[in-house]
Amino acid sequence: MSESASTRDVDLLLTASYMAPMISDEVVHDAAVAVRDGAIVYAGKAADCPSLRAERIIAANDSVLLPGLVNAHTHVADHIYGTLVDEADVSASLYEVIFPLAATLDDELQHAAARLGLWDALRSGVTTVCDLNMYADATARAAVEVGARAFVAEKVVEYRMDTPPSFDAGSRTFTIAWDRAEAERLLAIGVDLVERWRGHPLISPAIGPLAPDHLSTEMLLECARAAETLGVKLLPHIAQTTAEIAEIRRRGYDGSIRYLDAIGFLSPAVHAAHMVFVADEEIAIAAERDISMSFNPMSMLSCRCFPPIGRLVASGLRIGFGTDCFSMDLLGDMRPAIYATNFLEGDVEPLGAYDVLRMATIGGAEALGLGDRVGTIELGKRADLVLLDLRDARLAPVTNVIETVAYYSDCRNVTHTVVDGRVVYEDGRLTLADQDEIFDEGRATASEWLRRSRRLIDSSALAARIDEKAYGRS
Repeated sequence: MSESASTRDVDLLLTASYMAPMISDEVVHDAAVAVRDGAIVYAGKAADCPSLRAERIIAANDSVLLPGLVNAHTHVADHIYGTLVDEADVSASLYEVIFPLAATLDDELQHAAARLGLWDALRSGVTTVCDLNMYADATARAAVEVGARAFVAEKVVEYRMDTPPSFDAGSRTFTIAWDRAEAERLLAIGVDLVERWRGHPLISPAIGPLAPDHLSTEMLLECARAAETLGVKLLPHIAQTTAEIAEIRRRGYDGSIRYLDAIGFLSPAVHAAHMVFVADEEIAIAAERDISMSFNPMSMLSCRCFPPIGRLVASGLRIGFGTDCFSMDLLGDMRPAIYATNFLEGDVEPLGAYDVLRMATIGGAEALGLGDRVGTIELGKRADLVLLDLRDARLAPVTNVIETVAYYSDCRNVTHTVVDGRVVYEDGRLTLADQDEIFDEGRATASEWLRRSRRLIDSSALAARIDEKAYGRS
């Protein structure tokens, strides 16, 4: 780290007690970062910073400055499902309730829900989200409004959402009413999304085949060809459920990675979510094909399964850290991720604080192809930053900065979030959007959605668990 700033004005100057640039496990004490035109022009010790006139100075004592966090796999709008699956059979709820409910979504609801999810992201220090969902254009618009960086992809499945797969809880398998025309329609929407948002400073569009068991071989390859032609990422779920593995076996392959490799789908463009049910041979194939992936510990624990993350790390795969459809609190997810990994994989190299914090910063950035722009605090990179307040009983004393962050901090410690040089969250409030309006619109829109889905809900096991106020009535 060194200086490239002259004495002319900078837009933003931040000082902090500690800085973890995430270039290595080095921590800088009494640090400063200067930002001009959205880029970092100085990063190092405050005492060595040249004399600068700053339009805005944030002097944060008892704080640590980190690169903005990268949520490498999420569905930012899906928190509107609330507790619908938390105490239910996740797979059964997915096919019997969530998919049918999703058929009633529209652009307006997706936009309102995405703004809620992105507010949660920014208050959690997350500056980049990687999102796969329906109405992806609504998510992109919401990200721009609140000032977040986002990968977005339209979800491509080969069936109509109003006739989703039927799930057999006994065999843990499902049956699909295949509809090639619907898949091609959704892919066309995804291609249009890429063409519309390509080149935007905050939005990176991608192609979103949902999972290998939700698309035929022909449609998977059509998605891959579209991504290759457009020069964008593919964002599938891979090896996520036992139902997926059963479907892949019906196609004649022992494992999703073996299948996807055999058909020619795997490439460095693939950024996979989950990778739970993978054999060692498949891990080696994934590494050889140079795909990347997201480690999503809390969602997998909720499904009572867990990826062999120690072996995946050892393979050299580019790995990010994600929340899936849960709270955006990546910081709060780090400690259980470390503990669960080391308990379940005691025969491999233990996962540590630096490993997980790296996944949540430069690891996620590299996995998404953004490693040259964000993920570390160094000269020339875009200024995606987060400040954490260390004046917290849980964090005192700070004997090791990185371990304190990974084991004991959470979203409550975030005071400032900076994206592309702009302060987008400060002291509990969004700065570019009306937080109260986002909340009121999001709650009202979600309540209306639940009301119009009432017949479906009342015919399911969820009926007794939903509070009447969720429908917008007292």
